[in-house]
Amino acid sequence: MAFILKKKHLKKKESQSKDIQIENQYAYVIGMILSQNDTQVKADMTLNEITPTQINYRNVVTANLQNTESAILKDLDVEAQIFKKDGTKVLHEGSKQNMHMAPNSNFNFPISWGTKEFEPGKYRLDMIATSGEQVWKWSEHFTIDGKTADELNELALDIEKDYTWLYIIAGSILALLALILVFWLGRRSRKEEDEE
Repeated sequence: MAFILKKKHLKKKESQSKDIQIENQYAYVIGMILSQNDTQVKADMTLNEITPTQINYRNVVTANLQNTESAILKDLDVEAQIFKKDGTKVLHEGSKQNMHMAPNSNFNFPISWGTKEFEPGKYRLDMIATSGEQVWKWSEHFTIDGKTADELNELALDIEKDYTWLYIIAGSILALLALILVFWLGRRSRKEEDEE
């Protein structure tokens, strides 16, 4: 519930109102919390789903956080890290401080994938949310499938393409050509020795 307060203006004389072209009026909205009793409701949060998606054509993974109680979460800090499913090296991370969350609401917390392409596979999200003395921790697995990765990578901006496979193929071809050249030169020199 909210109250809107507006200053009461006295009626002006007609001569004054003709001279004034713009008249400013201000209003204030004051929010109120109504309760049926004095029992404090303790906030609680849950982590719903983890989804690979895009924000402004940039690859992100969103973690849907939900405030399940009818209490406002103040000074909410969230830290998130993404790993390979059983890995220990942090691949991507994100954090946000001093947020507020309305009662019985949810929002998608984004973790940027940077300039990297989505790679299909199994990942783990470790997340910590704190609000005052309350702390919530989650460690959840999620999967990025090949079709989703390809579709999002195709649309993404500022992506560094991974050309490792191209370098491996080019290196293999060069190594094969070098072996053929060494073999051919060796046969040629033996042939010339035999002819002498």
